[in-house]
Formats: sequence, structure tokens, C-alpha cells
Amino acid sequence: INKLSEDSLKMKYLNDLSYKSISRADSLFFRKVNHQTSTLATKLNDSAALAEAKWDLGIFLKDTGLKDSTYFYYNQALAIYSKSLGNISNSMNEYQRAIEFYNNASEYLDSITSTESNRVSIINNIGVSYNYLENFEKAEQNFMEVVNSDSLKYKNPSFYAKALTNLANTKSELKRKED
Repeated sequence: INKLSEDSLKMKYLNDLSYKSISRADSLFFRKVNHQTSTLATKLNDSAALAEAKWDLGIFLKDTGLKDSTYFYYNQALAIYSKSLGNISNSMNEYQRAIEFYNNASEYLDSITSTESNRVSIINNIGVSYNYLENFEKAEQNFMEVVNSDSLKYKNPSFYAKALTNLANTKSELKRKED
């Protein structure tokens, strides 16, 4: 597998190997493959593969009796799945449903220690959904929360710029609506 280029085929093989090696007696092998899977999934921006790797790790840890860690990785996987379902719903013009999935993802993230970037991404997506629903007041609230999040301007300037653009467009719609 290591000789394959870092693409979707390698991702598929690593993902399968991660799942199939959960019950092997060689826990070091599982950990190595699972880590490679997570790393490549992150690099390829493959949220489904990343969620599956987190889920596999949860299963593995459940068998070792580490319940807190099991819960942590299951919730990470569920947050990723819910966010992905929100993205899919948005692309299908099912904006209210997307908001529900994003809120589910947010709840899963609230139950674990998560990075701020995951949270602001979900809040931004909720704002986008409200924009599509022409609920510009709620969209503005969400975009304001993103723009005001701790150090986003420095940690992720391109995402900050995207959020500012979303906020500006929403404020423009609100002003147009008032006129």
C-alpha cells in the first residue's frame, strides 16, 4: 500500500485495512494503519474516510476498555458524518434539513474537546443555509459569530475572508430588504 501514490485508491485500501485490522492481536499494526488512514483522509479532504477511521479507532478502544476514548472517537466520527450530511442537504437545496444536521454535528463536537476551526466551519455553514432560506437575520448572527471567533483572522485568514464576504453579502441583503 505504501508504494501507491496518495490518492483515492490508496485511501480505499488503507480504510479497508484499518477496519479489518481492528480485531488483530497486533494493536501496533492497527494503530499505524489507522493513523495513516486519518492522515491521508485529512490530506485528501475525504471526510467519509476520516469519519470511518475515527469510528474504527472507537471500536478498537472499546475492545480495550477505554470508554472515555471510545466515546471521544465515536463522537468525532458522528460530527464528521453529520456535517457531511449537512453539506449534502445544502447541495440538494434542503436548507432546513442541512441546519438540523449541522446542529447535530455541533452537539457532537460540544460533547468532546474539539478544535475551534471545526466549530466555526459548522457555524459558517449554518449561516450559509440561513442565507439560502432568506433568513438574513439568523445568517448574520452566525457569520458574526464566525468573524468574532478567537484569532480566526490569524489562524485561518482565507476562511476569515470567506466569512467576512458571507457577512458582507448578508448585510447587503438585509439593507436591500429594508429599502
